[in-house]
Amino acid sequence: MLEYIYAEVMMDLSQVEAMTIEEAAEKYPQQWLGVKVVERDKESGQPLKVKVLAKNVDLYIVRRNIGVDDVCTFYTGPIPETNIVLMF
Repeated sequence: MLEYIYAEVMMDLSQVEAMTIEEAAEKYPQQWLGVKVVERDKESGQPLKVKVLAKNVDLYIVRRNIGVDDVCTFYTGPIPETNIVLMF
């Protein structure tokens, strides 16, 4: 089930706390986050500060339910190192 941190049709993002990517990852471990970027590195363009809008273990649920522009998604857990073979 998608958990919105702050969700309304018209979001008042002034009420949502801005945090670094590292702070968001620590606060919401092993989750996909839908975030609004509020500050970027001037040279690389990478996000420095974000406002977390939604979190879930399923990326597709987060992406499908976040309906604002300039939203990034990222995973806060470790990347699996196992090989996966799918057969159809």
